[in-house]
Amino acid sequence: QDTFEAPPRIGINSGFVFAGDVGSAERREYTVMGDEVNLAYRLMSGCRPGEIWLGPHTAQHPTITRRVSCAALPPQKFKGKHDLITPFAVRELQPLFSEAETEELPLIGREVELQQALTVLQELPENHPRIIVLHGAAGAGKSRLAREITTLAREKGFRIHQGTAPSYGAHLPYAAWRNPLRSLAELDSVPPSQQSQAFQAYLARYNLAAWASLLAPLAGLDLPPSPEVASLSPEVRERQRQAVLRSLWGQAARQQPRLLLLENAHWMPPASLELLDGFIREMPNVPLLLLITCRDEGGIQEHWGARPELILSALEPLSRKATIQLARRLAHTSQLPRAVERWLVKRGGGIPLFTIEALRTLIASGVLSEQDGEWQLTQPLEDTPLPDTIYDILQSRIDQLEPPSRHLMRAATVVGETMTMPMLVTGYGEETRPAVKRRLPDLVPLGLVCGDPACETLVFRQPLVREVAYRGLPYRIRRLIHRRLVEFLDSQREQATSNWLPLLAHHALEGQTWEVAIRANLALGQHALHNYLTTQAVQAFQNVLQAADAGQLPAHSARFEAHHLLGETLTILGQYEKALEHLGAARKLLPSAPTTQDESKQLADIEYHSASVLESQGHYPEAFAAVNRGLALPGVEDTLEGARLYLMGAGLYHRLGQATSSESYANKSIKLSTLFSTNESHKIQARALYLLAFLASQRGEAQEALQLGQQSLQMYKTLADLLGEMDAHNQLSLINLAVGNWPAAVVHGKQALSIAQRIRHTAGEAKAAANLGEIYRYQGRWQEARHSYTLALKIASEQGITYGVALMKHNLAILSLEEGQLDDAQRQLDEAEHLLHEIGSETILPELYRHRGLLALLQKQPERALEWASRSLQKAANQGARQEVGRTQRLLAEIRLALRQCRQAEDALHRAAATAQATEDRYGVAQALLTEARFQHHCGTPGRALAALQQASEQFETLGATKDIQVAQSLLEQWQMTGGDMKI
Repeated sequence: QDTFEAPPRIGINSGFVFAGDVGSAERREYTVMGDEVNLAYRLMSGCRPGEIWLGPHTAQHPTITRRVSCAALPPQKFKGKHDLITPFAVRELQPLFSEAETEELPLIGREVELQQALTVLQELPENHPRIIVLHGAAGAGKSRLAREITTLAREKGFRIHQGTAPSYGAHLPYAAWRNPLRSLAELDSVPPSQQSQAFQAYLARYNLAAWASLLAPLAGLDLPPSPEVASLSPEVRERQRQAVLRSLWGQAARQQPRLLLLENAHWMPPASLELLDGFIREMPNVPLLLLITCRDEGGIQEHWGARPELILSALEPLSRKATIQLARRLAHTSQLPRAVERWLVKRGGGIPLFTIEALRTLIASGVLSEQDGEWQLTQPLEDTPLPDTIYDILQSRIDQLEPPSRHLMRAATVVGETMTMPMLVTGYGEETRPAVKRRLPDLVPLGLVCGDPACETLVFRQPLVREVAYRGLPYRIRRLIHRRLVEFLDSQREQATSNWLPLLAHHALEGQTWEVAIRANLALGQHALHNYLTTQAVQAFQNVLQAADAGQLPAHSARFEAHHLLGETLTILGQYEKALEHLGAARKLLPSAPTTQDESKQLADIEYHSASVLESQGHYPEAFAAVNRGLALPGVEDTLEGARLYLMGAGLYHRLGQATSSESYANKSIKLSTLFSTNESHKIQARALYLLAFLASQRGEAQEALQLGQQSLQMYKTLADLLGEMDAHNQLSLINLAVGNWPAAVVHGKQALSIAQRIRHTAGEAKAAANLGEIYRYQGRWQEARHSYTLALKIASEQGITYGVALMKHNLAILSLEEGQLDDAQRQLDEAEHLLHEIGSETILPELYRHRGLLALLQKQPERALEWASRSLQKAANQGARQEVGRTQRLLAEIRLALRQCRQAEDALHRAAATAQATEDRYGVAQALLTEARFQHHCGTPGRALAALQQASEQFETLGATKDIQVAQSLLEQWQMTGGDMKI
């Protein structure tokens, strides 16, 4: 009626006709002829515009009487007819069953499962979270039972939050969480322009505002990352997202009991499933019921294993009795023909949806008819070609829709599980919005229902119906509908729907609109990467390449960006080999000999990211090669990319123990980055200063190290870079420890630990704990030191940080040496050295060799000790580690004393004391004095020995080195026992 300018007149008649060719050889038509055709024409001519008249045989046919309400008009004379004929005017279509009638049916055959859920709901207010997984075959009634449970929960004061995983979830990895989060924060009542602010304010109620940008993308919102979020490492970021989600639901459930319904978990992509896994692993002790529905596909129902709070509720096939009861209630009768009941039980296999739809099919086809209040078969079932499976039944039901409604139904399946009314009208594309709204009641029995009172959104309540209808669409029609949606979404964007971009990317890919697919998926990937949705980013970038290949489009720029960003994203995910493959592919898309600065910058960026991946893999020579290739590019020395490459090279040289080269590259990085005034350039400067502070500390230039460290710390604070600030505090803790300013070392160590805990940085927490362990060790608090080292070792092992594992094993070996556990010290040193050689790192080898020398000395092997000390001295000198040189010289003095080589001992002792003084190593000075006391006593000059011991004790007192004070006191007591009256 909405298609024509004037309302059409329609005449319909049925009967026997003649079909065949009419016309000459030049022009022929295939048509139907006969008296019944003529009457149809006369009926059309007799009715008014907007009316439909039926012939008497047509109007009285059982199929018509069941579906169409007609009114008999007065008998009339029609041209060409001898007798009067009674036409029938169509008044309305009458549905066989409405969705409401189906929903009003009591839940049949699921009484046990419903009672189980009711018991859980009654227990929940006692702060016992529970999980119910409803699983079964397609059509088993999972969604129906879930709605019944939510009704019971609502009656008991629960707030209900519902989400559904769509079948095309790869493009919307967190779609199942979108609606629950939005309903939790009550965003649907907030204007779109204010929703991000409202979401952040909602999280602020629960002291979670700092983490809002982690959850905002899940709710279809954009929020800039806070300093806390920006400081998270990728693996920590996902764990924190899970933790914030748990905390939010937990605190909300404490205020009011909650039921979170997540449907179709079998369609959840890995990202959404991992989020659900994290939610389940540590559910808060609050009145929260997590209700999950899934099919028995891929073992998803057993995905979470055996947990005390989890109930696996299997929806088995209905019993024969329940199946018959359901059919009778649906037909509003106490008895159906036995043949029908037997057929429903046998063919349906106890699947409720089959029973409902099969009975509707029997009635709609006229095989089952109600006469005088009783249902009767109009023909034997064995003579009727009835569908065998639930899929065939549903397809039959869809086919029985009148063509426009059938087309509308199938268009809706392409739009998705949920849709807005404008999207449905656009996808359908055959009628206006008023006409579409008038057709919606025809689709309600098949499960397409309004999602809100105004019917501005629609939802497929029965996913299986959507699957079947979608399968029945030819690919040509699917593509057409997808393309209509692409045009609509691309032009309307935010006005169409808040999640327009992922939908545009999906429909463009499915509709084979390749250029739009490339553009939309590239934008989606960049948006996802910005919001830390790495899994979605990878999928989108891969879709860019797929669309470019499928469309045979050059898309040079888009291909480069996709490969480049895939390299970055896969690096974040730790998939290093794949990352290198894509970075290599991006490199091949650029000229080998760049002719413009932009090309040089792009190549330099590729080399930087390649070097970063290779460094993470421990392939230092290959990483150096990438850095050098980048620095050799023309014009790079004038770009920020060059500064990044120099900083990368400085870090690589540092890892290999080449301090001079590391310092040179770090200074070049600073010099180049100061030419720019961006956040990135300031971050490069801050990191280079951090590295230079470490190198100065290694050289024993304490004041320079402290100055550089403070500059780095201040820059990180200005940048609000909590991760950098944590590292700077950790470093300043070590520098102050080295110069004997232990109170300041403790302050910086505790600040680093506080930031690490604030940003959930496990590795940073380990580093801060290790540094505090060093302070405890120097202070003689060995038990606390061992606890800190062991904690740091555990974290480093779990995170796969080989260097950190080696460092902690080395530190534990030092403790074992001081405690006299020589065998354990030997084992720990062996393991530490093996790991360092494995990754090619020499940074702590001088210190490790020194402690091997000390171990040999304690084992009464002075010659072996001398070998290790000499190797330590050489390594330390090569690295420019002056403070370590001084400490090794002191050990050499101890070894020479054990070998009774007094002159060499004295020379080594003087060099140790001088180096300690020059490097402001207060603890080293005190240790040198203690060694001098032993030397003077050994050489028979007790007065000098006593004076040196006196000075050492005073230094140890100032530092707070309790164990060293005890050593000095023990030495004095030993001398008193052997040499007379000596006092300090």
